[in-house]
Amino acid sequence: MIDIAKMRLYMTQIGLATLTLALTIWAADLITGSIASRAVVVGAIASTAFILFISPHSNTARHRHVIGGHLVSIAIALPFALFANSVSGVAFSFYIAIAVGLSMLAMAAINTEHPPAAGTAFAIVAHGVSFSLVFFVLIAIGSLVVVHSIFRRWMKDLY
Repeated sequence: MIDIAKMRLYMTQIGLATLTLALTIWAADLITGSIASRAVVVGAIASTAFILFISPHSNTARHRHVIGGHLVSIAIALPFALFANSVSGVAFSFYIAIAVGLSMLAMAAINTEHPPAAGTAFAIVAHGVSFSLVFFVLIAIGSLVVVHSIFRRWMKDLY
């Protein structure tokens, strides 16, 4: 038997996440161009949306973790991204892996653990220094956090 109230809750929260993501990606694409082609960072942002709207009261959905995790990952990945374009093969892979590992370590050390932010570090190094990419991450995270802040009190953890 289908629980109508639970189904309505799922549809509302997932619809809110979908609408926020769609508007954010559309706006960022208008401002910076071609965001959709940067699949890794879009995946990281989509994973953040999942956490915020499926388990809105979890520890990793706390704004400190969401914002802090992505900011830490950006800060750590940017220096690696500066030099990653000058290497290839195994060295390139190690640049990405080290940036992701250091991001994870830093998030754990300063209590801003947010697993999707590791994908942000990956994307920044993989795509090279791109201020439009960093801008997109900041706008997307800001938009998701604002919508989460507004609706959190009415949302339920859906897991």
